Amino acid sequence: MSANDGNAEETPQERLERLDRVLREAEELRAAGERDEREQRVREAREKAEQERLAKEKAENERKEREAAESRKRPAGEAPRGTPPKKTRRGKGKAREEDEPVESS
Repeated sequence: MSANDGNAEETPQERLERLDRVLREAEELRAAGERDEREQRVREAREKAEQERLAKEKAENERKEREAAESRKRPAGEAPRGTPPKKTRRGKGKAREEDEPVESS
């Protein structure tokens, strides 16, 4: 609409300027929407990574706590479960009263 009369038809130049302005506003809204979506995806990825880290940390703490509880229950000198038995030398050199532990490499 022309500035001098609200009822008058808009000139081609005014129409072009209005359409350009509408197009710019639409582009700004689209860009803002894309930016918001990107930021949301980044936030969600960070939250997921943090949840995974916390779950991993919790599982590790629970494992350590279980191992500590098992260790307290185990008689002194008994190896933890899942520990392979120590290798011993048998039949090497002179006969011995007791087997000697072998150092693992």
